[in-house]
Amino acid sequence: MKQFSYRFRDKKELASCLEALRSEAPMEYKSVLASLYTADEWENVNEFRQEVEKTLPRATVVGTSSDHTILHGSIIEKENILVVQFFEHTVATLQVYDFDVLSPGASGKALANLVKHIDDLAGVELLTVPGRFNTKPFLDSLSVLPVSIPVFGGVANCEIPDFQPFVFARDSHMTSGVVVILFRSSRLKFFVYGGLGWKPLGVPMSITKLSDDGMTIEELDYQPAFHVYDKYLHVSHSKSMEKDLFAFPLMLERSGVEIARLPVEITSDEYLRFVCGFTKGEKLRLAYGDPEEILASSKRAQHYMAFFAPEAILFFDCVSRNRFMQDSAETELRPFESIASNAGYFSHGEITRAGRNVVTMNMVMLTVGMREKAAENVLPLTESGAGESEMTGSMSLVKRLASFITVVSKELEEANKKLERLARHDRLTSIYNRGEIESIMQDALLRNRELGSVPVSIIMLDIDNFKQVNDKYGHAVGDEVLKYTAKTLMNGMRGSDHVGRWGGEEFLIVLEDFSLDMAKQIAERLRLMIADVKVLPDGGNITASFGVAKYNPGEDFDDFYRRIDSALYMAKRSGKNCVATK
Repeated sequence: MKQFSYRFRDKKELASCLEALRSEAPMEYKSVLASLYTADEWENVNEFRQEVEKTLPRATVVGTSSDHTILHGSIIEKENILVVQFFEHTVATLQVYDFDVLSPGASGKALANLVKHIDDLAGVELLTVPGRFNTKPFLDSLSVLPVSIPVFGGVANCEIPDFQPFVFARDSHMTSGVVVILFRSSRLKFFVYGGLGWKPLGVPMSITKLSDDGMTIEELDYQPAFHVYDKYLHVSHSKSMEKDLFAFPLMLERSGVEIARLPVEITSDEYLRFVCGFTKGEKLRLAYGDPEEILASSKRAQHYMAFFAPEAILFFDCVSRNRFMQDSAETELRPFESIASNAGYFSHGEITRAGRNVVTMNMVMLTVGMREKAAENVLPLTESGAGESEMTGSMSLVKRLASFITVVSKELEEANKKLERLARHDRLTSIYNRGEIESIMQDALLRNRELGSVPVSIIMLDIDNFKQVNDKYGHAVGDEVLKYTAKTLMNGMRGSDHVGRWGGEEFLIVLEDFSLDMAKQIAERLRLMIADVKVLPDGGNITASFGVAKYNPGEDFDDFYRRIDSALYMAKRSGKNCVATK
């Protein structure tokens, strides 16, 4: 395949571009795809399309609006880009879905039914429009495709006042819908890489209220969604607030992939409107841009793209990412010019895979490599790190602030983990403390009430004559006895069982899916394990008494606890170092 790209402002300049294309185009090809990325009105774009079709009668012509485009590693503002791809072994076919005619869900099902019958499908490109409809049902339908088939594309973008973004295929243009390009070939290969560089910050928040179409988050943790920006960034609700938000998307995780989402509108009710859909209950975190990591992600893309050895490269790059990176934005793009012919546009959302799912992201530079021939002159694949990146002006300051935030966030996260562990675990023995093991027991009893079929048995044990150990050998030895007992219990249990210190020399074990007889057998085994080792300074051993009880469905917790305590008391009265049931 071969890719040719040109920039032009009007029909006269386009004619010059097409004249140049005539002299450069290959004489033989199987199909040709022409893509227009434009900031012009449809009336003009339709005339551009006609001119392209006159020169290339066999061309499939598609396009999308965008006021910022990419050509040969440079950013172009408010000009038109023509990208023409000639294929030797590939056929590019079109499907067009107007969401005003057929809903996204129905359109997605129609496409899914079509593509599952295409044996030679090599890849799918999507050009869509932000608008009234949630595209998530459409994208979800594409999960039927094998993960080996790449899906990529972008959402139309144009920030010119009163300009309505659109996509088109041939003479049909839409302000709400999707153009689907199906690449059919046994030779065409793709490499798709989405570089992010935004990092989550703060605590997770749950979507507690969502609009019917899934595109407007109304409440996060039962508060108006915009409050997250007011609380953490002190951004007031005003017309000019957009400039304060573009660097701080919300981040979620799907199929193990981190996804950044940037609101496009804050409603009068302080709800957050997006171009992409969500699911109620999903957890979000505020995110910040790390310039060093952003450039590192683009370096990784360059590194892997060079190894892939493409014949052409397409970019679907986030417009807010471009705004955030300022003068450093082209730093991401320029090195690709030495790899292959490249072009693209800045989008309002980048479409790619997250595992099997197809999703719309924000803040991503999506890089798509394409080739029909076998890779030749491949650069050696070596480790590629972030390296040092030259940044000047305000971005240099942002870089240092991002580094500060990253380090502080990591320190706080580690401190919170330590605090959480201290809150749940006994400091001496490192097993669960009383509050946590009691909570675990309550949860197990609740599951038993709801499911009925999962039995719950409790073992409570008390170290025999523990006061005499402290009096004779001192509290330091007593502490070692407690730690030895806890370790023995942990070693003798399944990973799904729960062991906690109930208080003093008492321990409690929660067993799910065990009958009373089985729980008694486990208690007897633990009793022998504890008594088997000589742990006292004079070579003596310790023993423990065990009480075992099985929960009766519907039983009051206090009554159940009294039976457990009574069983332990029976073991003590029976001479200690034994197991009793109740």
